[in-house]
Amino acid sequence: MAVFVACWIATAIFSYVIYGNVLRTASRTDLALRSLTWAALVYACDHDGVFPTSEAELFSTQPLPRSIDCVPDESGAWPSTWSEVSDDSPPAPDLKEASKKLRLFFASEGDMPPVIDANGLPTEHFTIDTVRGWLENFHAARPPAPGG
Repeated sequence: MAVFVACWIATAIFSYVIYGNVLRTASRTDLALRSLTWAALVYACDHDGVFPTSEAELFSTQPLPRSIDCVPDESGAWPSTWSEVSDDSPPAPDLKEASKKLRLFFASEGDMPPVIDANGLPTEHFTIDTVRGWLENFHAARPPAPGG
């Protein structure tokens, strides 16, 4: 019986450590996704709806501003301030570093929002859908001018 109890306790401790590591990874991934999405929104706002076409263009938005002038007509369609992106954390200080474990895909003409993918890393609940929704809503409301 003592062996069974010892194994149960060891399994519980091991599971708790693993769970904590997953939560920390999800939190870091979440901040990276939100920071990169915010950078894409900042870039598109500054370039009349044209999204970045490369990592270099996306990373050029550093340091990230706390707000943008592109305010949505519909509340919550996309954030216009960093506090709407993440209430409790500052943006990732280095976008290039934040993107290392993620996958980024860009439209060659900047006429579509970039795809920012967690690359199999854990995220917090609904983060992927939320950030993709912000980019899609921004694109729908502020499409780039033809020839852009």
